[in-house]
Amino acid sequence: MKSTPTIGPRSNADRVSRTVLVAHSDYFLLEHLVLGLEQSGFSVHNANSGITCISKMRAITPEVLLLDPDLLWGGGDGVLATMVASPALVSIPVLLLVSFETNMVLANNLRPSVRDVLSLPASKDVIAFRCLELAEESAKRNFGLLDSY
Repeated sequence: MKSTPTIGPRSNADRVSRTVLVAHSDYFLLEHLVLGLEQSGFSVHNANSGITCISKMRAITPEVLLLDPDLLWGGGDGVLATMVASPALVSIPVLLLVSFETNMVLANNLRPSVRDVLSLPASKDVIAFRCLELAEESAKRNFGLLDSY
């Protein structure tokens, strides 16, 4: 039986903060995503360009990256290419945040780090649940409890 990750406020005793980096070019959507994830108990960092995203990934090594494929200054493709070339970054699971139309195009062109594609708009609970699920899968792989990708 598959366990279901817990979302939402937890007691301080059992709270495990998951680190998420949200990289999006739309400032208002970026703030909305950050606030929603913080309310769900995540430690959240943000970036609004490809250059900032890569810099922050190297500095904090997030457990999950939420990525806008249309990110400015390097774009989502540039971020993903940098991740593939860096052993320290390639294992970070990526959740692409796309419009429905972009989702259809990306279905056949995913990079190895991309674990899922999420069409926007999506509720903060759906985004938080998927981030937690990806972080837990990644942690299990890092400890050898699951096969590699």
